[in-house]
Amino acid sequence: GVMNNTGRWLLEFVKQLDKANASGLIVNIGPYIPTIDTEVIEYCNERNFPLFSLPWKTRVVDMTRDFCTIMSQSINHDTDVSNAFKNLVLNIGNRETQLTSLKSGGFNRNGSYYVVCVGSRNGNENIDDKVNMYAEQTAKTISDLYCSFEYNGCIIALLYKYNKLDLEDFCKDLNNFCKSKNIEISIGVSSKINGIELKSKGFEYAVSAYNMAVKRDFYCMFYDDMDIYKLFVEISDKDVLKNYYNEVLGKLEEYDKEHGSNYLEFLKTYLDNNASPQLVSEKEFIHRNTVVNYLKKIDTITSMNLFDLDVKVKCIIAFAIRDFLQLK
Repeated sequence: GVMNNTGRWLLEFVKQLDKANASGLIVNIGPYIPTIDTEVIEYCNERNFPLFSLPWKTRVVDMTRDFCTIMSQSINHDTDVSNAFKNLVLNIGNRETQLTSLKSGGFNRNGSYYVVCVGSRNGNENIDDKVNMYAEQTAKTISDLYCSFEYNGCIIALLYKYNKLDLEDFCKDLNNFCKSKNIEISIGVSSKINGIELKSKGFEYAVSAYNMAVKRDFYCMFYDDMDIYKLFVEISDKDVLKNYYNEVLGKLEEYDKEHGSNYLEFLKTYLDNNASPQLVSEKEFIHRNTVVNYLKKIDTITSMNLFDLDVKVKCIIAFAIRDFLQLK
């Protein structure tokens, strides 16, 4: 305020702080800044930007020390809660100790929760620190309780007292922020978890939904919308899925590798087009009889009758398993 006493400087200063994602502003009212203009207050209210006034008689150094002490204690507490969440999810340490720490942070043992996984859209980059910060800011506009930890370059967050609309708003707001920063993200959302002790299951659901979002190039995927893939997540022994895929489509995959053919993907195209030779003919610009001949060749290789409904269903499930296993 000493060097700036020309009209709208404080408003412009606040706008720059807001643009830089500052947490707020404390103005020391006195000889250099006698009052805060109404337009500054209105801007802060409109933007939900915290603005505080401090009387001149209050020593700034005392206030700063108190604030730093409070912030340090808050950060330590938040870290303890986040570590408890992480350890509980990953089955590290004493379970009851973790539950007690979470309870001290306000997370009810019997409450309803969602777990979300936020990561880069391509799945190969670590998430930006700005995303983590804004995810917390966005979440706390809905509920004060929030904790998170980093896992394999992603943010794993616990959301408490959310409904489906709250979740959609959270995902949309976070994605819009990231797009404004030229950051491409994908978000996986678990189904509702009733009871804090089941968060490890919510973690698995959220990560699976995130992987599916990355594969489909979606910004958000809800576990509840994953259809048949939810069944695969619940199968703890993934070798069962691999064996099923190999039994149904393994021969065809090996044949393609040995002969440089592409019958496996042709079969996928056939099934994706309602198992209609006519639709495949139109899509691939080949004669219908050629489609039928390809299918007969696949019958010979696999010893299956692709015109049988049960066989078609088995193949559809096998392709879904292939997609799922590629997510792991």
